[in-house]
Amino acid sequence: MIAVTPYFDTEPAILAPSRLFKKKYKTKSNPNGSDLISLLLAQRHQHLFDERIYGAEGVKSMLERIFHKKCAFCECNISIGAHYDVEHFRSKRYYYWLGYEWTNLLLACHKCNRDYKQTKFPLEVESNRVLVPPLDAAQILDKKQCHILSNGLMAEQTLLLHPAIDNPRQHLQFLKNGQVIGLTVKGVTSIEVYGLNREELVRYRRNLVHKIRLFILYPFELKEKVTVEELKYRVQEAILVKILGRIERSESTFIGFTKAILEHFDEFIIENTDEGLIMPYQQMMKEVAFDLIYGDRNSFPKK
Repeated sequence: MIAVTPYFDTEPAILAPSRLFKKKYKTKSNPNGSDLISLLLAQRHQHLFDERIYGAEGVKSMLERIFHKKCAFCECNISIGAHYDVEHFRSKRYYYWLGYEWTNLLLACHKCNRDYKQTKFPLEVESNRVLVPPLDAAQILDKKQCHILSNGLMAEQTLLLHPAIDNPRQHLQFLKNGQVIGLTVKGVTSIEVYGLNREELVRYRRNLVHKIRLFILYPFELKEKVTVEELKYRVQEAILVKILGRIERSESTFIGFTKAILEHFDEFIIENTDEGLIMPYQQMMKEVAFDLIYGDRNSFPKK
């Protein structure tokens, strides 16, 4: 998970309050065509949500741009035939009045959403949970109080990370073996609820480390002697192309983990022996990596 720029105040037209309150939506469960907000307030927990509204093409396409066609939780790519959902951060099953609320929507893969998160929404203190919709004096839904950053909802103090509200780096720490650990209770809970340590994610992140290490060593596999300059160039390419190049492409998967590789290059790449690879000239490689990451990256000769 990585932080994304808050997107809450640019809602798709189909979810605008003027449409939700005024437009008549005729469905099997709404033969009279009552406006959507009145209908869901009347039906409460029995309301049959219309996916054509919260999952409309305009909603999906905007979320795809915001999250760069990646799952908001695990950062898997969902652009090539993968299944994904327009996910409700607060479950529409319990927070029924937020079922068509733009600020309550995310993009999530089926694994994170259906297999793990489902309807879970743990709080620090259960008694803080909002159980009824915010209504004004006329008993009409107060949409301003449905905003995810409204005082009422923020006071719930959820234990789940939201990529546009929280900085995941303050709550999660990646390890060289591909696993992620929680630095806070919120981090620990999010890992469990979103399934961030499920086998396929850990394997992919671990393989990313392995591929970078192989990229450095591959040209020297059959060489009896490797020059310092050759190794310098390969480390340079690994950092600039395989790591920084990946981070700079917003559509790249697992950017959060890739940033951890950069920050802990010595531990993840140079000193790592988990796959049976032993890096040569380790001290020199550390110096090269340090200069590239923290110094002048243009000081190294191009091949």
